Amino acid sequence: MRLIQSLSCCLLSIGTLFSSASIAQGAYPTKPINFIVPYGAGGGADSRSRQIAQKMSVILKQPIIVDNKPGAGGNIGTEYISRAAPDGYTISMGNFAPMAVNKTLFGNLRYDPETDLTPIVLIEKGPLVLVVNPDSP
Repeated sequence: MRLIQSLSCCLLSIGTLFSSASIAQGAYPTKPINFIVPYGAGGGADSRSRQIAQKMSVILKQPIIVDNKPGAGGNIGTEYISRAAPDGYTISMGNFAPMAVNKTLFGNLRYDPETDLTPIVLIEKGPLVLVVNPDSP
């Protein structure tokens, strides 16, 4: 139930964002939107992206094409979106790895998450827990 509430709130935010953008800049969208998922098919980011894309397609009355570009801890797909034309027709699912952690882990990151990407909406928050074997010192 909580997932449905979060998803509904997110989709309302997206609909509001795109409808206000269309008022200010003319009709949007006028063609299909590419939704890049920087992870493989079947995972959490992929399934959530497909749920969102389906609802966005209905709201925006345009096809949303989900395109998985996995690899390098999310860096391949994230670099792809950072190089896309800044026209609103290529969007991506981002999470903490390619947006924050990978900048430290990879010395040759070919995008800067702080300057090459712009967040649109927070989709969900979830706890992360660091765990260890209980017999560890």
